[in-house]
Amino acid sequence: MSHHIYNTRAFVLGARAQRERDKVFILLTKDLGLVLAVATGIRRASSKLGGILLDYALVHVSLVKGRNTWRITTATLVEDVSNSLRADKECLKAVARVLALLLKLVRGEEKHKELFEEVERGIAFLLKDRDLECEGWEIVAVVRMLFHLGYLSAKDVSKEVLLDDLSEPLVREALKDKKKLIALINAGIRESGLS
Repeated sequence: MSHHIYNTRAFVLGARAQRERDKVFILLTKDLGLVLAVATGIRRASSKLGGILLDYALVHVSLVKGRNTWRITTATLVEDVSNSLRADKECLKAVARVLALLLKLVRGEEKHKELFEEVERGIAFLLKDRDLECEGWEIVAVVRMLFHLGYLSAKDVSKEVLLDDLSEPLVREALKDKKKLIALINAGIRESGLS
């Protein structure tokens, strides 16, 4: 029996050991939503996937749907976010907090293409602009994430914060409106049922 192979980009949100040589990865994929996928044999020293499926990495993965679980067949590293931000611990912590919140808010294998693309653009912008204020970036990232998931409406937030391309002026403006935006974030999180 032949299985369909799904090729997609994904962020590695976390992993846990399974059996002696395997790991289960939590992936936010562009085309399939949030997926739990097994990489068999990854804990062996000879595994080719071990240096690719890293926490917070952006990868291109090939997945096969089994009877009860997804299986990772191949993966290619697109961006090792942790390594790229290793010199800037505060920005790495900001990315970790954004992705951890994302993991708590996204439920099941529901496609969130716009959300994935927003996260991908946001992290790419952070990696490109090394002088960026990470706190402002994090505020904008979380507001946009809550908007894409339906916990904030467009009438709650200025159009610039939601729609403008990420830029240093936008991040600086978010810091000026920090109190208001954090109140909106807290309201959105309450709306999600997390608080």
